[in-house]
Amino acid sequence: MAHEYGATTLIVYIDVDGRVKETRTETGSGYIALDEAAERCITVEGRFVPQTVDGVPVGTWQRMKFTWRLDSPERSDAADSLLSAYKKGDYARLVKLLLPYARDGAVDAQIMLARMYLHGMGVALDAGAAATWMRKAAEQGSTVAEYDYGVFNQEGIGGPKDYAAAAMWFRKAAHQRHADAAFNLAVLYQSGLGVERNASMALLWIEAAMGSVGSPSADPVRAAYASLRDSIRAGMSPDEIDAASRTTSPDGPVIRGYVRNRSAIEKAAHAAYPANLGEHSGSRTIVLLVLVRADGHIGEIRVETSAGLPKLGAATAQVLSQADIPPGRVGGQPLDAWQIVTWTWALR
Repeated sequence: MAHEYGATTLIVYIDVDGRVKETRTETGSGYIALDEAAERCITVEGRFVPQTVDGVPVGTWQRMKFTWRLDSPERSDAADSLLSAYKKGDYARLVKLLLPYARDGAVDAQIMLARMYLHGMGVALDAGAAATWMRKAAEQGSTVAEYDYGVFNQEGIGGPKDYAAAAMWFRKAAHQRHADAAFNLAVLYQSGLGVERNASMALLWIEAAMGSVGSPSADPVRAAYASLRDSIRAGMSPDEIDAASRTTSPDGPVIRGYVRNRSAIEKAAHAAYPANLGEHSGSRTIVLLVLVRADGHIGEIRVETSAGLPKLGAATAQVLSQADIPPGRVGGQPLDAWQIVTWTWALR
């Protein structure tokens, strides 16, 4: 009624029982009521299938975006039809209903279609189609899709095995604190599959994986991670282990950046919005890796995920070069460090 709309992005911790235990607002919609409603809805009503490692459920941090729209009656009826088909197990109808949303860039619809094609639910089993839809979702920065598409490449689902591509997608998801992705990446660095063998990078990623498993009920998984960490450390000298702890690289674990002058950056973003983006609607999230110097100056910026819109990624990098981001610190001392920054655009 107030004509308030926008996108709210939350970082949520999903425990082994599939319930949300903690939420953090990463980017707001611009309206407190919408942001609070998104957090309340996901916490009270949200039920999820937890991630597993070797069949054991583990708690994980995941990123979710809620787009608040001024829905037409037709759109509301379509949402009701989707829910009805899902509850009835009418997967053939569900596929038909999901396709328009997936083609329009809806990440959740793309992931669901990928899994339905992968398991032959409502459609003929088609690993190639599953890979296509999962990649589309991964290219928009979905942490879950990035990890899943990394597994597709690692196992040769929908195409030949490609360990280099698997490492790239695992890295994107691991930068978003996906524990399984960080673990798989550590294994690749330890074995030299798809990446150059690097014990220091393997150690950094397995420690990142351990830090991303936050639930006490995940102790068996943490123990398995610790076993891999110990085997990596056993092949390193004390000096190499110490040097690894001070390594900063866009290919390694990064900290999450906080933009202190967000209001000014939002104005700059509005002015820098690129023309001729094509027929796109809704919102898109750009993921950037930003080198923040110890003195607070912005160094190199890399676009990790452009949401399939390179012009938008370039514009985001240009705007974020003016950001005020606190430098990382070790022992209270500032240092040069790569940080991850996400920026959500409302397309117009």
